[in-house]
Amino acid sequence: MARKFCELFFLVVLWYSTFVPRCLSVYQRRDVLDKGGKYSLGWTVDVEEKVVVFSVEVETRGWIGLGLSPHGGMPESDIVIGWVDGEGNAFLTDRYATENGAPAVDTTSQDWVLLSGWENDTHTSLSFKRPFDTCDTQDRVIEDGTSRVIFAWNDADPVTDVGPSYHDANRGVKSVLLLDKDPEQTPLPDNVLTLDIVVPKVHVPAEDTTYWCQCFRLPMVGRKYHVVKWEQIVQPGHESLVHHTIAYFCPPGTNESLVGLGEHCYGRRSSTGMGEHCNSQILAAFAVGGGPFTLPTDAGLPLGEDGAPNLIMLEMHYDNPELRNDYYDSSGVRIYYTTDLRRHDVGVSIVFGSANSVFVSNLFWDLRNWDIRNFKKMAARDVDSIKVIGGILHSHLAGVAIRARHFRRGVELPPIAEDETYDFNFQQTRYLRHPVEIRKGDYIVTECDYKTRKRPRVTISLERSPPLQGGLPTYREMCLAFLIYYPRLDLTQCVSMPTYAATLRFASVETVREGYYGLVESPSDLAGRSSVWIMNNMNWTAGLVRQFQDHALRANHYFFCEDQHNQVPIGQWPRGEERAPIPMTRPFQPKTSACQVYASGGEAAANRHVCPFLTLVLITFRTVVMLLTVL
Repeated sequence: MARKFCELFFLVVLWYSTFVPRCLSVYQRRDVLDKGGKYSLGWTVDVEEKVVVFSVEVETRGWIGLGLSPHGGMPESDIVIGWVDGEGNAFLTDRYATENGAPAVDTTSQDWVLLSGWENDTHTSLSFKRPFDTCDTQDRVIEDGTSRVIFAWNDADPVTDVGPSYHDANRGVKSVLLLDKDPEQTPLPDNVLTLDIVVPKVHVPAEDTTYWCQCFRLPMVGRKYHVVKWEQIVQPGHESLVHHTIAYFCPPGTNESLVGLGEHCYGRRSSTGMGEHCNSQILAAFAVGGGPFTLPTDAGLPLGEDGAPNLIMLEMHYDNPELRNDYYDSSGVRIYYTTDLRRHDVGVSIVFGSANSVFVSNLFWDLRNWDIRNFKKMAARDVDSIKVIGGILHSHLAGVAIRARHFRRGVELPPIAEDETYDFNFQQTRYLRHPVEIRKGDYIVTECDYKTRKRPRVTISLERSPPLQGGLPTYREMCLAFLIYYPRLDLTQCVSMPTYAATLRFASVETVREGYYGLVESPSDLAGRSSVWIMNNMNWTAGLVRQFQDHALRANHYFFCEDQHNQVPIGQWPRGEERAPIPMTRPFQPKTSACQVYASGGEAAANRHVCPFLTLVLITFRTVVMLLTVL
């Protein structure tokens, strides 16, 4: 008996050593797509094989549809429609939509491959697979970044030679990160504690944009803790009201009288200047549609240690375009922390682009805003490198794509993070598949693309124009990346901004007074005019737009970085120093897509079952060890 168990033990160990590395590239995700909870989507990503296996389960006995859309609508969408008939036979068709109507069958190739299907008295379920890239012009490539998934269903199966009937109201769209790992799969320690930091029924004024700041005291003092997870708390029904939530550490020595105080964050409506004083070192940040984020098991964000900040400022950005006066909000953040300290102290830093004014004409296809950060000059600690493990890419309503680019000695490396299909309403904290090392002397460039063709006037990028919080409303623009990294530095943010002088030189402005609005001093016929007026009154053409974009990208910028005291650390560029864009000798060249010929079955299909089976084998392995111990 013991000999048989020993033989089994040997086989399990052999199997484990052979197949575990293969499973590290496979991970699973799941989401509910509709608000009624009727349409569930699960998917398994195999990075090595470049295949996604989808599983849909819908509360219907008719047909179900799933699609990948470039913009959230039907036109140009890659769609699959399937059903199970009364005899239990499953069907699947690969289709392509050119308009808002029934999608035609893809006649080039059927690349969505049916795996299985079943139906009971209430639900229909289908499983199918598809490679990332099919080389079919009527299919959309599945790639990193935001995917706009469209879905629909009908309670009747398609009629032969007629096709699927109209879905009526059983349809929708949801943005998901198809190729990202799920941070929630990282287990939490058994002794984890939680702390909710929420504003107390703040009356949101009937204004388009409100920035509200509230100060809190952290209860954990006298010893060091590690935050291992954070998530946003949004009051039910306020999902469209809460644009972003950021929890900042106030600098050590902040006046304790601020505790419990809530007020408008910035400008003349702030009586204490709390917003300007505390908005530096970040504890947690969330934007529209953001979900929870769990740190890797070897990293934690420190709290409570001697000399560490013990006051928190919660910054709430409320977006109220309907000017409602009946909002009373109690939203905020929840942090999970533990006394079990981890190997690395995590920090969160902002790389902020174009914090003064860059103008986007209504003719622009895109305008790219750059922020430049030199890591050699930023390190307040004696470290040679940091590792970025995640982050948030953020812009406002005109943003269509964001990249955190990475340069070393003039050579561009692969981007730290990028989203070529950015969705303002879906700004998740991304968990990088592999940590990215940033060395001394490296540069980080945050680059944003905007589209504002339908806007009648220029769009201002973060111009602070009193008495408003300039650039803060969502109809104005910003370009930034929140980077989560270790080891933690004292650095909190690095900012670049184009100078008014450099920007307006394109419009033949000779001298300009830097500051709010950028008032022109000369020539005399434009004296006293603001930069906004100048740009709005130019005779924009498509050619002039392209010339201005090239000018803006090559113009000088101001640069500065700040530490947790809102001061420029020793060795930093002085605040307001003007510098030219970084030298770039060789841009990054992404790998050309290797289109795959993918057939049903075969080795790839067999490999899909390795990881589910691994769970069973690992359980068996533990049981075998226990039995051997008994024997």
